[in-house]
Amino acid sequence: MTDISPEIINILENDFKTFMMVCIKKEDLDQILTDPACSGVDDVCFFFNLYLQLLLEHKKGVRLLYNKLTKGGYDKKKSNVFIYKLLKLKHKQKHRIWSWEELMTYNIDYDENITTTTKYTIE
Repeated sequence: MTDISPEIINILENDFKTFMMVCIKKEDLDQILTDPACSGVDDVCFFFNLYLQLLLEHKKGVRLLYNKLTKGGYDKKKSNVFIYKLLKLKHKQKHRIWSWEELMTYNIDYDENITTTTKYTIE
């Protein structure tokens, strides 16, 4: 949902690989990587976003992510903006608050429990 720059991916790549190895058994990971249904960029993005969301669940996750990014050479202001967007996305998912544009862009099925807005967007 939020664009992840290649620079962020490079900085977090080793931690992400470790996360995948811990969370998914080797044989399951091999199956996922060779499954034709899981070969696209979207699948990798899904797992990377899952890694970021779980990192933010940690008690000191925001500080940890910020430190990893800035110590890896990523700009401090850009790090703040990136983390803010992640936290906003997390809030929107938890409280089911989406703009009509987001519903269409991200193919979110509408139901009566979703609060729609025209002003509170991720970007």
